[in-house]
Amino acid sequence: MVRNIVFDIGNVMVYFRWHELMEELSFSDDVIERLQHGMIMTDLWKELDRGILPEEQVIAKMKEKNEGLEHEIDLVFANAERIVEQYKYTQKWLMDLKKRGYHLYYLSNYQRSFFECHKKKVFEFLPLMEGGIVSAYVKLLKPDHAIYQKLLTNYGLRAEECVFLDDTKVNIAAAKEVGMKGIVFETYEQASKELEQLLKEN
Repeated sequence: MVRNIVFDIGNVMVYFRWHELMEELSFSDDVIERLQHGMIMTDLWKELDRGILPEEQVIAKMKEKNEGLEHEIDLVFANAERIVEQYKYTQKWLMDLKKRGYHLYYLSNYQRSFFECHKKKVFEFLPLMEGGIVSAYVKLLKPDHAIYQKLLTNYGLRAEECVFLDDTKVNIAAAKEVGMKGIVFETYEQASKELEQLLKEN
């Protein structure tokens, strides 16, 4: 029986709007493309999420990798509050599930400074959650099985009583490998429908 519903944060409960932010900062298309491949979609960004190296050190490496774009990189981090936006459906969805007696948690790859900023200024959903795990605080990344086990252990959860929603297939595969149920989030309509079907069956 499913008692606990675990959510990824980025692109599930909030929109990771890095591209829109760069447009708002008046970056050219060429600069946006360079930063996409030299900053956002890189192992260095994953290192920020992993939280082992000091963030300043990782950002310095990003600047080395993107010579000539140091100012633009600083601007992105200076506007951290604007890089995510909570989806309109999030609050109502979680409130409905909570009213029905389900326990809600989050499990997310997220860098520490961004999380500290966003939990104060963006994440209206946090008071509805009973807790969660953020990668940078535990120095583990999905899909490492250890981060899922950390969630289960910290909150005394049984894997078979949990369903995890994440927008990345490999993260859902790992959740299933540790005994959780899983739904690959593509859209709110699709994921909520699949979740309701799973809850009926369990």
